[in-house]
Amino acid sequence: MTLTTATTEPTTAPMVLILRDFNGSDAHYAAVVAVDNACFPEYSGTTEQRALAAGITIVTMAQLQASDPAHRQRLYDLDIQATLDEPHPEPITPVARATYDGWIFDSPNYLPDGNFIALDGERYVGMSTLRSSQADPRELYVGFTGVLRDYRGKGVAMALKLRAIDYARRRGAATIKTWNDSRNQPMLAINEALGFQRQPAWISLVQKLQAE
Repeated sequence: MTLTTATTEPTTAPMVLILRDFNGSDAHYAAVVAVDNACFPEYSGTTEQRALAAGITIVTMAQLQASDPAHRQRLYDLDIQATLDEPHPEPITPVARATYDGWIFDSPNYLPDGNFIALDGERYVGMSTLRSSQADPRELYVGFTGVLRDYRGKGVAMALKLRAIDYARRRGAATIKTWNDSRNQPMLAINEALGFQRQPAWISLVQKLQAE
């Protein structure tokens, strides 16, 4: 049996004493970029060319909603498969399709033109989604960015993120906010290259309880 808690960094001395019997599990970082100050690395101009050379095209969910009757199921399958590959402190159980549809398509924050999908033919192989903020209309946040394992290392994630930043700029957004697990080094590197500034981490801690 385990007991899980969390704290933000930096942790105060009294809290360190309280948490001394816990083991650090992982840290989640929020990161923010001012859209007008977003960096476009020197290689960004060729990033989408690399993806295209690998047979990848990038479209929006708005386009897929108009052309693919199975777009909801295919997005769900992609999201679940890519999410299972992400670092997690505990095993995760995929959410039910109906619940997923409610979170995504029925949400007031859903932006069909701000959801970018990488396709290999008709197969959904990568995604980067932006969502609106009810609290601040000039802020967007990243719902999820993920690429199927067989398509990583081809510039797909960077191409998707660049499309998302361009969309935010055209929309007049001021900032984009995202969250990453500290163990997800490839995505952290992409966000750093694009100018995202890391915020204090939210650290998960786990204590194994002894059975009596």
